[in-house]
Amino acid sequence: MATSLYHWEAKSAELPSSGAPTGPTQTHGTNFSYKTLSFALNSKCTFHGKVPTNYGGGTVQVVLDAVIPAGVSGSWTWGVKLLGRLDNETFDAALGTQVTQADTVGTTGRLHQTLVTITGPALTVGDALILEVQLTASPTGGNPLLYGVEIQEA
Repeated sequence: MATSLYHWEAKSAELPSSGAPTGPTQTHGTNFSYKTLSFALNSKCTFHGKVPTNYGGGTVQVVLDAVIPAGVSGSWTWGVKLLGRLDNETFDAALGTQVTQADTVGTTGRLHQTLVTITGPALTVGDALILEVQLTASPTGGNPLLYGVEIQEA
């Protein structure tokens, strides 16, 4: 079973000056409210944190939670990049190689999880952690609504 290392909600994303997803948008459901980011093709954003003390140096799995809006079907592909920065390292450095994962879209109105596996990331406990998320292939009929992102150790 995977160990959860970090979780972000869509509202905590850092949005670039160009190519950003739309939002965060507040949705008022029947039972609760939540915020999402609407990802058009090639939209991207970053999430920031620290590599926690329970990270053991293994394979990292990034779980992307997206809500499927009405009219969306087919498949999508998400890409992720990771960067860890220690004390006295250049902070605004290039992120790691993008790893992508294609996935078939599920049922409208449901939460859909896409798992992206990164083998051998250059991360150390205590690193400043930067995670980039990008939609590299779009589904038909609309944009996926990113609800949250979780990093796990496999």
